[in-house]
Amino acid sequence: ILFTYALGYVMDTYAIDALDKFHFDIVFTSCTSLSADGVYNSTLNAIYCKRLISRATTAVLVIDNSKLGNSSYYEFAKATDFAHIIIDDQIPIPQDLLQLLEGSNTKLTIVRCI
Repeated sequence: ILFTYALGYVMDTYAIDALDKFHFDIVFTSCTSLSADGVYNSTLNAIYCKRLISRATTAVLVIDNSKLGNSSYYEFAKATDFAHIIIDDQIPIPQDLLQLLEGSNTKLTIVRCI
């Protein structure tokens, strides 16, 4: 059984294994850190995020600017594994990440904060 105090949920082995039995049309997820090197989480939940992404027709990463350029413990994907990345406009997107996304099929949407 996996229990995460910070997120407040319990996930048993049945629930974890069940992820492999489902197909998802679209998955929305977030992360602790995004850079040109990868998409990271700070907990082992990264393993389950990876499973969700692999079982989806479309994967969307939704983050705020505080996730850019940081490092974290567990890489669970590459930025180009996502069909779409949505982020706010509070800081400039790092050039190396922009270059990576420009050469891929990943759509980047920058949302204006008001």
